[in-house]
Order: sequence, then C-alpha cells, then structure tokens
Amino acid sequence: MDIDLYNEAIEYEQLTRAIYQAILMNEGSENIIVEHNVPIRGRSGVEHQIDVLWHFKQAGIEHDVLIECKNYSTNLTLEKVRNFFGVIHDIGNVHGVIVTKTG
Repeated sequence: MDIDLYNEAIEYEQLTRAIYQAILMNEGSENIIVEHNVPIRGRSGVEHQIDVLWHFKQAGIEHDVLIECKNYSTNLTLEKVRNFFGVIHDIGNVHGVIVTKTG
C-alpha cells in the first residue's frame, strides 16, 4: 500500500473516532469509551484489528459497537461487507457500523 494512502486511511479512522466521541459527549452520554485501532480476539482465536471501538454501559449492560472505516473513492464491494460481517460474527455480542465516503 502506498504510504500516502495508508496515512489518509489512518486520518479517516481518527476523524471517525473524534466525530463519534464528540456526538456522544454532546448527547450527554456517560460511561463512553471511543478508541482507535483496537485488537480484539474472536471466538475463533483470530485477533481482529478494529478501526474504531465504541464501548458504553447503559442500564448496567455493557455494549460494544465496532466501526469499520473505508476511505474509498468507489463503492464498497460485497466482499468487504461480508468480511466485516464475519468479524462481527466471530467476536459475537457486538454491533457493527461501516463508515465510508461513498455508497
């Protein structure tokens, strides 16, 4: 991967984290952690790299939302969406969001 494209992808992930953090804090939400570049081991034993992890506790229940960032100039392929679905399924008990510039 070209170093400039890599740096742009990291900046896009960090921007996504910052936006989610700002929105959630503005809503007055509590017990929120929004992290960038988090490794999570799935039930299969495979370690997955998560672009942005949004963790919160509501009514005594912990929730995790995995956010996949795609800084693409073209639409996502079905393969990319299926891969992320596989990660969500492997980790289990999480929700997933894909953030992209295009459809």
